[in-house]
Amino acid sequence: MLVIADRLGLEEFPPSLGIRPNIPQPELRDKVWEKVAGDLTDQGVLDLHGKAHPEVAAMADSLSRSDRMLEGRWWRRDVGGKMVRFVVCRKGDRHVIAARDGDLLVLQRVAPQVGLAGMVTAVLGAAEPADVEPMTGVSSRLAESRSPNQLAQFGIAPASARIYAEATANPSSWVEITATERHSGGTYTQADVAAGVLDSALGRIVSIPRKVNGELFGSFLPGTNDNLQRALDELMTFLPAGAWFDAKSEADFYYDGD
Repeated sequence: MLVIADRLGLEEFPPSLGIRPNIPQPELRDKVWEKVAGDLTDQGVLDLHGKAHPEVAAMADSLSRSDRMLEGRWWRRDVGGKMVRFVVCRKGDRHVIAARDGDLLVLQRVAPQVGLAGMVTAVLGAAEPADVEPMTGVSSRLAESRSPNQLAQFGIAPASARIYAEATANPSSWVEITATERHSGGTYTQADVAAGVLDSALGRIVSIPRKVNGELFGSFLPGTNDNLQRALDELMTFLPAGAWFDAKSEADFYYDGD
C-alpha cells in the first residue's frame, strides 16, 4: 500500500490501519519498493509505466482523505485472540471498506445503497441476533453491572438478564466502532463514544451510545441489521454534521469507473 500511496502522492490514512513508512533507510526502502512494484505490476495493480489501476487509485484516494469514516477494532477470541482492524470510508458518494489482518490488507468498493450496517456486516459476517429484550441505562452503571441480578435492575426479564450476563462474560468476539468527520480545512473531529457489536454462542448484541441531558447512556439490543444501523446512525449524531451523508466532499480527482 505504501508503494501505491507514493505513486499517488497520498500520505494520510486511517490510523487504525497502520499504513505508515516502516523502512527508515532510503536505500533499503527503494530496493524493497522496487521489488513490491514489480509484484504489483504482475498482478495488474500497476501498469507498465508504474501508474496505479484507476479503481485502485480511487479506493486509495478514498482511504486517504475521507469525508466520513468508521473505524472498527475487532477482537476475535474465536481465532486465538487476534485483533482485526477495519474502516468504512466515504468520499463523495464513493464508499470503500478496508480490513487489516496482520500484514494482509484487503480493500473493497461498495455501493452506498448497501447501508452502513451492511458494510460493517461485510467484514464481520452475519450472525443470529440474541434473544434479549432491549436494555438501557447510564453507561457508568452499566459498566459496573455483570451478574444477572445486577442487570435485572435495568428493568429486563430474568431470562434476558441471564443472556446478557453470559454473553458479556464469554464473547467469541466483540467490536468497538468509532466515527470521524473530516472538515473542509483538513482537520478532523472524532466522536468521543463508540458503538459496539458482541458475538457469542447466544447470538449477536449491539450497543448504542446516547446522550440525554448531557449524560451518557448505553442501549443494548438484539443484533439485527436494523438495530446495527440504528447504532451507527446514533453514533454519527456525536459528530458536528450529525449524519453520514451531510457534508459535501472535494471533487473526485480519479476516474470512478462509473
